[in-house]
Amino acid sequence: MKKPEKILVIGIGNEFRGDDAAGLLAAEKLREKNLDHLVIRFNNRDGSALLMLWEGFDNVILIDAVSSDSEPGRIHHVDLLDSSFEEKLTRTSGHNFSIFETVKLAGYVDKVPSNLKLYGIESKNFTMGENPSEAVLTAVDRVVELLSRYKNQEPVI
Repeated sequence: MKKPEKILVIGIGNEFRGDDAAGLLAAEKLREKNLDHLVIRFNNRDGSALLMLWEGFDNVILIDAVSSDSEPGRIHHVDLLDSSFEEKLTRTSGHNFSIFETVKLAGYVDKVPSNLKLYGIESKNFTMGENPSEAVLTAVDRVVELLSRYKNQEPVI
């Protein structure tokens, strides 16, 4: 029987900007769990760095803080290969190059993983030097719980 392919999880954010640390916090908690089916990486740089981080993986999950009109702590599960995904979730970005722009660039250079999902944690406070809000920390724990049970490219909810 073929061994299942590992899933790459990339936590994205800035640990010094309040809620923007959400992706990094979730990835760190997942790394601490030492789950066999997940490979954990971190990105606190520009979104374009994702192209190098996900190279060689077919199944990629990004975790990042997002900003839309939703309540802080809401978890958005987005298929980034679906052209109808809510662009506004990733357009508001503290990074010079957003996830949306990175996915477009990856398409131009043929470096898009077969499966590319985003767990976006709705965030509001991106103030330098602030701690993440309670709503975001609760959502981080929920995403960790969900991804701990993630199998065969489908979320177990």
